[in-house]
Amino acid sequence: MVLGTAPPTRAPMPTIRRLLLAVMLLAIGLPLPLTILVRSAPADWFRGSVYLLLTDNADAPIRPPLRPAAWWNGDFQRGFEPWFAAVMAPRGWIVRLTNQLYYSAFGRSYMLGGAIVVGREEYLYEVTYLRAYCRSTHGAGADTFASFIGKVRELQSLLARRGRPLLFMVTPSKPVIMPEFLPAGLCDRPAAPDRLRKLFVALLQDAGIPVIDGSDMALAMKARDPLPPFPRGSVHWSRLAGGRAAGALMDEITALSGVDLGGLTLRNPRWTAAPVGTDADLAAILNLLRPPLDYPTGEAESICRPTVRGQSASLIAVGGSFLITALDPIGACRLFKQMDLYFYYTLGRIRWPGGREPVDRATLRWREMLEQAAVTVIEINESVIGPDVPHLEQFLDDALAALR
Repeated sequence: MVLGTAPPTRAPMPTIRRLLLAVMLLAIGLPLPLTILVRSAPADWFRGSVYLLLTDNADAPIRPPLRPAAWWNGDFQRGFEPWFAAVMAPRGWIVRLTNQLYYSAFGRSYMLGGAIVVGREEYLYEVTYLRAYCRSTHGAGADTFASFIGKVRELQSLLARRGRPLLFMVTPSKPVIMPEFLPAGLCDRPAAPDRLRKLFVALLQDAGIPVIDGSDMALAMKARDPLPPFPRGSVHWSRLAGGRAAGALMDEITALSGVDLGGLTLRNPRWTAAPVGTDADLAAILNLLRPPLDYPTGEAESICRPTVRGQSASLIAVGGSFLITALDPIGACRLFKQMDLYFYYTLGRIRWPGGREPVDRATLRWREMLEQAAVTVIEINESVIGPDVPHLEQFLDDALAALR
């Protein structure tokens, strides 16, 4: 620059550049108020749902608690960064905003592959259970179950020779227990949607196989409790119902084994609890800015009665997600030394204590495992009762081959 000359003036920023800058600043800053206004990150509500077993969301970051010790040792800083990045990511709130508009305007959701159906009064159902409900009139007869019942009876006999009881559990379907909230125009209401379940339970009982009918339990709860056994935003029966089922399961196990393996009872139920965990699994999967969690659920105090014999024993179970809600309270009470649930047989092994492990069907040592277990529990949901239940057929074939 030559002395005595005025410095060059900066050319005014073109309007288009100003506009782009404003858009960029808006995109950067908009998630911040949304972060404050949104009730909770979906991962917080989704955590604890059995749907984590079928997704990759188990490691979704959650907001770390701010405590002096956590700040001092750096745990808060390490946990805050991934949580903040997840919440601030523009795609996250855009997806939730889109889901909210779709849900609020049309009462629909495309989450979980479009499998969530919104019924009356915002009751949520899963489409597989609805299909089973609508098709329940096209039922099978007793001869359809002859082969399956025969396999269960043979397994029971082989286990009895080793002093090991077998227990069957049938769990309920939300559309069958609570059809009053089904969406209008779904299908013609079946005359007897529980026909197959009742037939199946009767066949098990006629064969001398001990069975807990969870559907009858749910209907009894519906008749006497101030809240229904299925929460509005859940595909599963409530955690309270699962706790009661756990108590019934322990009573039956003790009766069958002839050994006091412990017990579990619930007392002082409270009917104003907020929905968490499996009481809100479908509502959480909707992935909305404002999840529909404005409904009460029941909770009760668990009275655990462990025994020395029970805490040195193990339990093996094969079944689906409803069985998790019954085994969780037993695991929390530490009534058994070890419980292993083979989730849909090969989708994963869930352990109490422990976590989830993969299952390699070829390496399972069923003879050794069944002979060591104090009891074997098989669970089926009434929505899948029919001529073909592949995961249970596979288990029965493998267990029978090992014990014969």
